[in-house]
Amino acid sequence: MGTTLVTDLPGGAGMAATVIASVTSMASNAGITSYQPVCRCKNAGSVLSVFFIPSASQAGSATDYRTMTLVNLGSVAGGTTVVASYTALSAAAGSIAANTAGAFTMTTTAANYTVAAGDVLAYNTTSAGNGIATVAGKLQIDFC
Repeated sequence: MGTTLVTDLPGGAGMAATVIASVTSMASNAGITSYQPVCRCKNAGSVLSVFFIPSASQAGSATDYRTMTLVNLGSVAGGTTVVASYTALSAAAGSIAANTAGAFTMTTTAANYTVAAGDVLAYNTTSAGNGIATVAGKLQIDFC
């Protein structure tokens, strides 16, 4: 069993595929002011799951933390549809361990999982409280 590492997905009728994309580290109170594109969808399909795999371990905080989101920007970068989110390093989420995948929570709106050919998926992060620095890592996006 292997993983398909490509940047132009989902690809093909009935084919399950995975995109692995790099995401940047963040300073404690910084936010990405513009979305960080992670992949372009070659064909229409659905996002099945999303994971963040940090490059290093990091302790959590009760009041200062970060929420990561995967957003569908559409084909002309005007979209704001949240596909999934992951609240990292909060008291509830706790610490993150290096090279250990943390699952994003898929939005409760099923239509938000659907992508059209040409849609661009992007990563964004917002901070709560004073925020918290986050390590760089990888996003794993599973499609069908």
